Amino acid sequence: MCVRTILDASAFGHLCSGTKNSAGNQLLKWIHRGDGVIVYSTYGKYYEELSKNRKAHELLGSFVDNSKAIDVDRTDFREALNQIPSNPLRKSDDPHILALARGGKATILFSVLSPFVWND
Repeated sequence: MCVRTILDASAFGHLCSGTKNSAGNQLLKWIHRGDGVIVYSTYGKYYEELSKNRKAHELLGSFVDNSKAIDVDRTDFREALNQIPSNPLRKSDDPHILALARGGKATILFSVLSPFVWND
C-alpha cells in the first residue's frame, strides 16, 4: 500500500539536510522503499514556497521523475479549498496545505511546525 503524504514546503529542508536518522532521512527511505508518495501542486502558494528552495525543488523533481509524487488536479484543489470552513474550531495558517491534503487524499502531513493555531 502506498500512503499519500503532504510535505509542507518548509519541511523539504529536512529531507535535503542529509542528516542520518533524522525524521526527514527516515521519510526519504520510506518513500524510496515505495511505501509512500508525495502529494504536491504546481500552482499557488505551495509551489511558490517550494520554488524558493532550489534543493527542495530539485528533490520534488526527482520524486516526480521516479513516480514518487502525485500532482493534485487544480479543480480538486480548489474544491477542497472551498470546503475548508472559514471559522473552524482550529484555524490553520496554511489552508493551502489542508486543501492539498483533501484534494490529494493524503493521510500524513510532514511539517516543521504545527499548522494549527487554537482559537480562544
